[in-house]
Amino acid sequence: MYDELKALILSDGESDVQCLSDEQVSAILAAYPDVPEDYLAYLVEIGWGAIAMSFVIYNGPKSFSDVYLRSDAPDTVVLIGDNMAGKCMGYDTSTWDIVEVLPGGVVQPLNTKFEYAIGEVCKELFEEVDD
Repeated sequence: MYDELKALILSDGESDVQCLSDEQVSAILAAYPDVPEDYLAYLVEIGWGAIAMSFVIYNGPKSFSDVYLRSDAPDTVVLIGDNMAGKCMGYDTSTWDIVEVLPGGVVQPLNTKFEYAIGEVCKELFEEVDD
């Protein structure tokens, strides 16, 4: 599913990713049975960690309050990565659509799936490197 993206990330000397084990995948599925397959496939095929030392994919979903200290944290949003500067990527677990969370915790729906969103992140990161 991610052959081209995997080759791009792994050929970059600044990326540092590690594939999830079967046990780690099982733990995610136990906590989030409806988590999208494209996200799990990414974690298994490419892994979690830093992409071009500019974007991090977590080793599993994190609660909103783990990252943003807000009393009004949305209970349907989990976070799956960030740009190391306060902007996160996550899921709205009521729809399993990707959301962007801006610094400070403002949630914006992207109405897309993980496969597309991570492709766009990498496109941006590696185009910047090529410039």
